[in-house]
Amino acid sequence: MFVRGVERFHFSFVFVSHTILRPVSPLHPAQCSVLVVMDNGRPSGVAFVEFPTPQEATTALSKNKQNLGSRYVEMFAANRADLERYKSRGGF
Repeated sequence: MFVRGVERFHFSFVFVSHTILRPVSPLHPAQCSVLVVMDNGRPSGVAFVEFPTPQEATTALSKNKQNLGSRYVEMFAANRADLERYKSRGGF
C-alpha cells in the first residue's frame, strides 16, 4: 500500500505504526513492513506499508482520505513494481 500524508519527521515510522498499523492489524503489527520514502535524508511524507494479509490491507484502505491522528492521509493500493520504482530513485 502507498500512503501519502505521513508526518515529515524522523519519527515517521512511529506515526505509521500507531495510526495505521495498530488499528488495522492489532494482532500482527510486527509482521507489517513499513518503508518511509526519504528526500535528501529527510522523510518525504510518503511511505509503503505491507500487511501480512490481504484482508488487513483492505481494512487499511478503508481509511483512505481520513484524518488519522492530526494528519490527512491518502492510501492507494500498490504493488512490488511501485515500490521498486521508488527504490530505483534512491528514496529509502
